[in-house]
Amino acid sequence: MLQVLEGRVWKFGEDIDTDIICPMSATKIPDINIMKMHTMEPIRPDWAAQVKPGDIIVAGKNFGCGSSREMAPQMIAALGIQVIIAPSFGRIFFRNAINNGILLIENPDVTDACEEGQILTVEVSKSIRVNGQSFPCPTIPENLMDIVAAGGLVNLMKQRNADKAPADPHPHVPYKTPAAPVAPEELHRYTMVEKILMANTGSAHLKPGDLTITHPDVVNVHEMNATYMIDMFDEMGFKAPWDPEKIVLYNDHACPIGTSSDPYYYHSTFTLARKLGLPHHHSGEGVAHAHFPEHGYTKPGMVIFATDSHTVSYGAIGAFATGIGYTEMTAIFGSGELWAKVPSAVKIVVDGELPFGVASKDVVLKVLGDLKADGGNYKALEFTGSAVRAMSVLERHTMCNMVVEIGAKCGICECDEKTAEFAGVPYEEIAWITPGDDNQYEKVLYYRAEELEPMIACPPFVDNVHPLSEVKGTRLTQVFFGSCTNSSIEDIEIFANIIRGKHFPSRLKVIVSPATIKTYKAAVKHGWLQDIIRAGGIVLHPYCALCVGRGGGLMSDTEVMLGTNNRNFLGRFGANGAQVYLSSPAVAAASALAGELADPKDFI
Repeated sequence: MLQVLEGRVWKFGEDIDTDIICPMSATKIPDINIMKMHTMEPIRPDWAAQVKPGDIIVAGKNFGCGSSREMAPQMIAALGIQVIIAPSFGRIFFRNAINNGILLIENPDVTDACEEGQILTVEVSKSIRVNGQSFPCPTIPENLMDIVAAGGLVNLMKQRNADKAPADPHPHVPYKTPAAPVAPEELHRYTMVEKILMANTGSAHLKPGDLTITHPDVVNVHEMNATYMIDMFDEMGFKAPWDPEKIVLYNDHACPIGTSSDPYYYHSTFTLARKLGLPHHHSGEGVAHAHFPEHGYTKPGMVIFATDSHTVSYGAIGAFATGIGYTEMTAIFGSGELWAKVPSAVKIVVDGELPFGVASKDVVLKVLGDLKADGGNYKALEFTGSAVRAMSVLERHTMCNMVVEIGAKCGICECDEKTAEFAGVPYEEIAWITPGDDNQYEKVLYYRAEELEPMIACPPFVDNVHPLSEVKGTRLTQVFFGSCTNSSIEDIEIFANIIRGKHFPSRLKVIVSPATIKTYKAAVKHGWLQDIIRAGGIVLHPYCALCVGRGGGLMSDTEVMLGTNNRNFLGRFGANGAQVYLSSPAVAAASALAGELADPKDFI
């Protein structure tokens, strides 16, 4: 067991996201030994070449926030970094780093106490010593240290499976809506997430901080992560998947292909499907997080994991859904289980009626601006209130989709008749998925819908949120309508109704990518895509498109974009100097007509 680690310090600031650690361009490199040389490239282009095995990263709060891309900690591990110390970490990054054999330590004081280049010593679970000072090292759970000591989860699973006789695959168990985990009179004593996890694990009681073993109802993987799982499944010592019917594969990030490495990723899901006999594979049918619930894979009360941070979207249908890395997903493929720490929860109550031109995107941007990018770290955000109940399920999808930008483990909306109709289940069977009493929550945030206004996430960070009125008139060179956040059929209708019969400025590029093929066809049937084309817009195939740095619209240093997507991270859309703002579809439509940030009320 590891006891003492010592190394040279490299220092980084706050909110170092995974797009900085692993720039979008590096994700197109299949060889980790080449990929690792691009680590931290957007802010320190020559850093990776200077790192030596055994070095230690000391950073500001929220290190590793953003996308779930496991390549980020994998690149750090490949450079030989053995420890990262910060006041807090992005939740998915924390798990992914441990699974790649990196020890992560949360400490609020070490960052300010040391300088780059100094030698730092960690005595595991005892102390951190640097610059003549000593700080307490939090107790590292034995199960996490087992993973680190083994050099990562792959090696640990290999060791554990080595002496096991091959097991028969688990029989497929069809989904049945889980029953309420406690008597009706006890439901108010638990948050929605606690109730779902209790129902899944058979626990009589769970509280924040408890560790429990979950049994996923369904999981999904997209092609950018499937690549790494093909050989990893064998490396872990597994012989067959736990339940092929509960595994869904997607081609949506690199479909259609747009770079020289994309064919490599594209074929990975086909290879994985053949290798493991997986029947549910969707290629070119749209963005996974829109297609997954549309196709009926998401049901209320489910526990769902996927290899993408925006898995949290499925909370709109009353599921506990969160993103993980491909290493943990491979372990699920073979074992059918995954440990989880029960999160504390924040209740968000939105009462009243949203004003004209204000949408669910504005609600979640307001919350994001109030809580900031790390305000929901390791927490569940649970939405309720009359304004939330008035929203459609697709509008709720937008709110849940973006809670990961607040650092949250998951987002979830209370279940009602709309949820039941969308999911095709009787309401009586899901009526227990409702919020608990206020005193069951870490905090409760109250908003009056009538007081809300259109909100804009401004560069360079997604939590740099301002009212539209403060930034109105900012000149744009491009508008992007797409991503899993805001490209549903309802969003397209809003966009088309505002721009119909008008024309975009000739200097402005307007790019539209519907969420799914079903959405695309419905929008054509209604004539909404035709309205966009007549206005001068470009319509793309349904896929992740510009949100993952693919498709038309990659920007130079001087360009400025407004998008309906979820992130404005440095370098995500082309050059590092490009500026990206985020808004609702209505604001995007008005801004596309004006060529600058504009209020939809001015165009209706």
